[in-house]
Amino acid sequence: LVWFAVIAQVFSYLSSGYLIKMIAYEKQRILGVLRGTLIYIAGESVALAGGMASSMAATYYWVWSDNEDSSQGVLSGILPFLYNSAALITVSIIGMIVLLFNHTLTLNQVYFYSLILVVLITGLLFIIYVLLHRDKFQKLINYIEKKLSKIRKRDYDLTGIRTGISNFYNGIKILENGGWIRYGTGPAFNVIFDMLTIYIFFIAAGFQIKLSVLVAGYGLAFLFGRSTFFIPGGSGVIEAGMVAIYTSLGVPNHISVVAVLGYRFLSFWLPSILGFGAMLYLKKTNK
Repeated sequence: LVWFAVIAQVFSYLSSGYLIKMIAYEKQRILGVLRGTLIYIAGESVALAGGMASSMAATYYWVWSDNEDSSQGVLSGILPFLYNSAALITVSIIGMIVLLFNHTLTLNQVYFYSLILVVLITGLLFIIYVLLHRDKFQKLINYIEKKLSKIRKRDYDLTGIRTGISNFYNGIKILENGGWIRYGTGPAFNVIFDMLTIYIFFIAAGFQIKLSVLVAGYGLAFLFGRSTFFIPGGSGVIEAGMVAIYTSLGVPNHISVVAVLGYRFLSFWLPSILGFGAMLYLKKTNK
């Protein structure tokens, strides 16, 4: 069963690599998926040290070095984050509904999780608004440039930012005419295989967990982990949150601890270690 969990987690990461492959390695089949996966894993390791912004920048660099295409690099850095955030919001909402019907959440917990959801949804809606209103976003950049120059009493050159914005808008044309659904298959399967991994760990630990309970613990724990953005990867927070939620939903505490720690080792800690090796490989093989 643990080997089945390993296979499920491998497919989870391959699904994320598939998204990068679709963006940057469209003409390459298996090779593109494998390289996209290495880039994704390496980016996750970079995030441990420098946060999500550093991960996006590193992904951009590796894709750009391969293809010398700035628009592909920008999309490869941003789209996985956007899709993963959308998936997290969806699963979290389902989890909250399950817990509310089970009368498990306290009023304070409802307020807390709802606040995090509102922040994430607001951010996502802002990004969607920006995607649909290029001119207004560029005017906002010009306004910020003028204000910074006025406050600091010296000129600010945001040409690099404008170039990045232009590359991004040129790149997102691939999402038109229903393309956003096709590009969303990778992130969707990433979440599905990731949840399958922890499900198998519960089975391996001798407990038949309900799907509703599985989704609730998974979604809300990662939602809580996303709120503690100052902790790399939500390490410790996600583990503790998952154990607490699953235990409150009737899973024996010792089962929750074994399943959650096994899952997090396989899905987070081990790939984070392997990601540093992927970074060295990408450095050697970049054009």
